[in-house]
Amino acid sequence: MNAIAIVFLIILLSGAVGGFVFAVLYPSSHRIKLPFSIRTLEIGFLGDALIGAAASIAVYLIAREMFKFDLAALSRFQLQSLIQAIGLGVISGFAGRNVLFRLSGMLFEKLSLAEERLKRNEKLDACLRRARFLLDKNPDKALVFYDSVLAEDADHPDALIGKAKIYRRKRQYEEAIRLLTRVIEKNPDYERAYYNRACYRNNSTKGSQSRGEVLDDLRHAVRLYPDYKWYARDDKDFKNLWEDEDFKKITRE
Repeated sequence: MNAIAIVFLIILLSGAVGGFVFAVLYPSSHRIKLPFSIRTLEIGFLGDALIGAAASIAVYLIAREMFKFDLAALSRFQLQSLIQAIGLGVISGFAGRNVLFRLSGMLFEKLSLAEERLKRNEKLDACLRRARFLLDKNPDKALVFYDSVLAEDADHPDALIGKAKIYRRKRQYEEAIRLLTRVIEKNPDYERAYYNRACYRNNSTKGSQSRGEVLDDLRHAVRLYPDYKWYARDDKDFKNLWEDEDFKKITRE
């Protein structure tokens, strides 16, 4: 067995001693599941000793960088370095159960939250796919699915944009514009929201009065996604602006 292996064995044993002391002061039950069986075995103090040994290695690997422990000095069995390692092993072993339980609790909580977010996002994505499928066939039914997404996430940009499309088809332009404005307020770089708002503003009853706003939205959309200049040239939503000099400047630069 080489010197470094002996050093790690000393740290493990020190941690086990710390875990054993903890078990004497704060007795608790530890059971392990037997392989190929539903039975469990009570391991008593040994459980805390094993936890202490594991904690000692984990803490040592962290503390080695923080406190600049010299592994080479340890492997030469220099007294000061050995005392430091043994002391750290015993302390980390004594505190190991609480530390590891707390870390495992935090990890479990984060994993649970991540799983909940994943399930929630899968549910929302399914609703959005259904809404898009129904958008042309049954807009009112599609609206139900968009609303179910917004009930979970009131500012979901794709649901707001989809809902705005339905209002646009019903010629309720002001409500559609309001929804797109909400998207832009929360997502100022969402190019599709600017482009759609430009279309809806231009087609609203106030279109001629809001020419400046229409062009500003289109300008933002093109800046964020240059291909929109090609779409706008053939988009009948902008037909009344095709000969407008400012519109030409935006879509041909």
